[in-house]
Amino acid sequence: MPSLAIYIEDEITGKLLGRKYIAMLGLRYDAFSPTGFNFSRMFKDKALLKTEHGDFLSPRINLQYILSDDIKIRAGVGRSAKAVSLGYIYMPAAYYEYRSDGLIIEEEQIQYNPDLQAYSIDKYEGSVDWKFGEAIGFSLTGYFQSSDDMPMTMIYPWGYFLNPDTITSAEWKMYENNGWNRSNGLELVLKTKRFNNFQYRMGITYRFNKNGRSGLDYDCNADTNWEDIWFKPYSEWSKKIILDYQINYISNRLGVWITLDIQHIPLEH
Repeated sequence: MPSLAIYIEDEITGKLLGRKYIAMLGLRYDAFSPTGFNFSRMFKDKALLKTEHGDFLSPRINLQYILSDDIKIRAGVGRSAKAVSLGYIYMPAAYYEYRSDGLIIEEEQIQYNPDLQAYSIDKYEGSVDWKFGEAIGFSLTGYFQSSDDMPMTMIYPWGYFLNPDTITSAEWKMYENNGWNRSNGLELVLKTKRFNNFQYRMGITYRFNKNGRSGLDYDCNADTNWEDIWFKPYSEWSKKIILDYQINYISNRLGVWITLDIQHIPLEH
């Protein structure tokens, strides 16, 4: 998929309440499958270019506030645009065979969606870095991110667009922009200074994720009750705690880098 991206960035430094801060301001414009300029309808369509799969204006702000030589606060807000897979757009056709008057009839249903759009992800993040002397340091990070209009499969009965009241055992699928996702997490990282070429790192991470889609799902195996055949799709959630332990050894003289990484998941629902 051809795409065009323009990115501008500026960094501002100064002092607030006697402490140094560093602010990074960025703005990115993404156009997926651009087909030309949109000067005549730019303000009405809120789009600089005509595109087949969408365009996005993504601001980004990152801020560092240095309380002391040992404590630093970081915060960030940003949006990122995600292209859709060509496999989603040009999904292979579905085929249905049935017998009629002694003959086997095969029908084809196109499943591609040329109007499928790209989507964006909004992320909010905050961190605190705390260093105890030169020997050990901690970093605590929390985040929340959300996304809408993600490509998800939608199931239809065979012949739906000819007759929306159709109920058949045959079905076909098509990707549409009807998915959503919400996730948040918290991560605590401990890292030591390198002693005799050895360094130890430990991370504790909590992740929660929830996703779903809008519209209705079709179930060809449901009872004759109309509410069971077309039903509101379920949302799904998961949560996980991950413990990660790492010891690495680096020797510049020998040209060796050895890493031992052990991961444990004490909670996964």
